[in-house]
Amino acid sequence: MFYLKRATFIGVTLLLFALFTGCVSKSKELKRDISKDAYVDIGEAENVKIIYDDTKTLFALYDKYKSDDGTIKGSSIYPFVDEYKNSAVDGVLYEFSQRRYKSSYSIYEDVIDFLPFYNSYREDILREDLIDKEYVIRSYKRLREFIPDAKLPNIYVFTGLINNGGSITSKGIIIAAEIFNSNKRDYSLFPMPEFIPVIKSIPIERDNANTMVTHELMHYIQFSHQNIEREQFLNIKNLLTMSLIEGGAEFLSTLINGGKSNAFNLFYDYFEDNKLSLWSEFKEDIKNGEDREVIKKWLYNARETRDRPPDLGYTMGFNIMKSYYESADNKREAFMDILRFKEIGEQVFLDAYESSF
Repeated sequence: MFYLKRATFIGVTLLLFALFTGCVSKSKELKRDISKDAYVDIGEAENVKIIYDDTKTLFALYDKYKSDDGTIKGSSIYPFVDEYKNSAVDGVLYEFSQRRYKSSYSIYEDVIDFLPFYNSYREDILREDLIDKEYVIRSYKRLREFIPDAKLPNIYVFTGLINNGGSITSKGIIIAAEIFNSNKRDYSLFPMPEFIPVIKSIPIERDNANTMVTHELMHYIQFSHQNIEREQFLNIKNLLTMSLIEGGAEFLSTLINGGKSNAFNLFYDYFEDNKLSLWSEFKEDIKNGEDREVIKKWLYNARETRDRPPDLGYTMGFNIMKSYYESADNKREAFMDILRFKEIGEQVFLDAYESSF
């Protein structure tokens, strides 16, 4: 189990604002049309469900199978895994684990090593007010002004491997409870001590969880407005496209949540002080935008970057889409253009940003 968790920590501080690889589900089970019970009609935003059952199940099973030293081990491991897997709500964790970790069992197995640590602040993880439902309802209703017929997903709160703050599945949005709760953590129980400084740097305020909900909501909406197949869209490996996907979702989320942004606010000062040089560098790099090293220079590079903030591709995409929106006369059309930017053509958005200088 341990080797897998180490691998999943690459770029862990991207939890600050939701990784593309984390918040976008690549499961082949995802469909454009989802079951009725997975969403609410826009006029029924008050009926959105925020479901905490998986986290409650996790700790109930931990209490059932833990040994005297607070760990689950030996012959208790497989009964724990099977019971946890079979108790999961709506298959959400199964789908997420299959896509994220390439194994339907990984999320259920690897969490075992984290449970003593999670137990140190279990009361906060188990709180059922992590997501502010009134905030969600307001955001969902605000979306009506742009997309009157949008289908809105339910929200599933789960406890993961402290390496992913949020994602989407075919059933809805998922948010990781262990990320955004508590200053009561006992770090002496954390299974990978070398990552403790990084974990401590992650904002844990409830408001960050709410902002992540609206970011994930925009990803959920994005994928229903593409003119290419979902799998093709999700597997894009191109610096410009990936930056516009993430930056577009983050910018659009600010239009429905009152202007709050985890990604943009985090590195605002640095970006403003260097935006001309960053723009020149970005324009040059997108010429080789499918090169893995070029992508890593701008995205998913929290562990490698030392001389400037990580993941500036998010902030660049945010600013590009913001410039396009602000220059448009018809804001509703601009909102929809950002959703379907591949159809519109990426150069249109680059030109809008160039013109803003």
